[in-house]
Formats: sequence, structure tokens, C-alpha cells
Amino acid sequence: FQIAFYSAVSTVKEGLPSLPGVYREAASAIESARFYDVETTVLYDEICEVPELFDESADRHERNIINAVRLGDTETAAQEIDALFRCRPGAVSMAKWRYEAAVYNILSAISSQNPDEALQQKLQEAAASLPSSGMPGMKQQLLSVVATACESTRNAESSNNDVYRRIRQYVEENYTRADLDVTRIGEELGMAPFYLSRVFKNCCGEKLVGFINSLRVQRAKELLTDIRVIRINDVAAQCGYENVRTFLKVFKEKEGMTPTQYRKIFVK
Repeated sequence: FQIAFYSAVSTVKEGLPSLPGVYREAASAIESARFYDVETTVLYDEICEVPELFDESADRHERNIINAVRLGDTETAAQEIDALFRCRPGAVSMAKWRYEAAVYNILSAISSQNPDEALQQKLQEAAASLPSSGMPGMKQQLLSVVATACESTRNAESSNNDVYRRIRQYVEENYTRADLDVTRIGEELGMAPFYLSRVFKNCCGEKLVGFINSLRVQRAKELLTDIRVIRINDVAAQCGYENVRTFLKVFKEKEGMTPTQYRKIFVK
């Protein structure tokens, strides 16, 4: 059978009265060895050295991990996790809570980014296990959660792209309908208005209502420059506007001039 053991060395002291202090130092070093899961002898002097830039480095790696998850970049996230856990904040009592704080921050950020139920369950389990974990355990938990989160992000992005294409196609085929709005599109595609608006905005950077108006104004410009003279009211109706005032307002916002002014400039 095999027996796991750790060894540690305190600082050099003299006299019997110093024995309790020697024991405390050695015990602290042993605790550090267990936390970091190191196989070599741990020196108390070494674990007391606290890098001045630990907090700054840890914060930077935290941000990089969160950004990588947001992009679904598993490789970069894993590299940043490795870098985070290479930092040594000194005494194990300090190291444990600093690592726990860093991991909690990352788990919290991932939770707020992704509502996936399976991922949320995994996040809860990881958070619950942190108090009893050593550094290797924390690292493995974080790597596992981050890999799942990145995969979920990529899957969601692929799904969102499909939804975006469906919305865009439907709008391009129906933008001249006067009753076309976000609610109507949601009913036709079987989606909640808030959801499809958010997906559309995230995918193309433009609000859905703005996209509909852009298509309508583009069609209006084509009608206004037609060799046939079409009344402004009729142009508005053919572009999906029941209210001509709304058409005039949107057209001016998009083109910086009224439909009549546009016609005079571009029709000779």
C-alpha cells in the first residue's frame, strides 16, 4: 500500500521556548503543501513571501477568463486559468481565500452571462465544493466549468445565427405590410418579441425596428425616383406606413430631408 505524506521545514530558532513557534510554522507549511499538493519539502520562509503584484495579476487573469468564455474561446480560457493558478499569494490561509474569491468571481460572471440550466447546475456544484478543495481541485473544477460554458456559448451563438437568418428573411419578404411589427413577427415565427429583438440586435448590431424602417425607406427612395409620379401618400402606403406623418418622420431621420426634397434632387 502507499501512504501520502508531506514534509515541511520551519525557520531556524534557538531554545526550548521556541518549540511552539517552530511547530506552528511547520504546521502552516504542511497546510500549504496539502493545499498546493506539492511533493517536495515546503520551507516556511518561502510560503511567507507574498508577491506584491498578486492581486493585480489575478484580476487581469479573471477578466481574461471571463472575456474568453463570453467569446466561447476554450483554449484561451484554459491558458488564463493556468496562469491564474501559477500565481502564489503566499501563506496558505491567504492563498485559499484569494483563490476562492477569484474562482467565485469567475463563476458568478459566467452565471450572469449564460442561463443554460445544465450549466447553472454545474456552477452551483462547483461553488459548493470550493471550501473543501485544494488548489488542484479548484483548478480542475474551474477548467471543467469553463469548458462547458464555452461550448454552451458556441452552441447558443450558432442557434442565434439561425434565428437571426429566419427573422431577417421574414422581414425582407414582408416589410411592406402595414401590420408588421415585432409582436407580429414573434407570432409568425413562434418566438417571444423580447427574445427575437435581442437576438437580432446581438447578431447585426441594429434594432429590429430600425432594420424594418431602413428597408421601407430604401423602397420609398426607389419609388420616389421612378419615372412615374407617385403621390407621397401612396409611396408611404406601398412601403408599409398607414400613417403618412410617421413615414415623413422616419424618412427625414434616415435621409436628412423630406421625401419631396429627395424627389426634387434625384428626379430631373
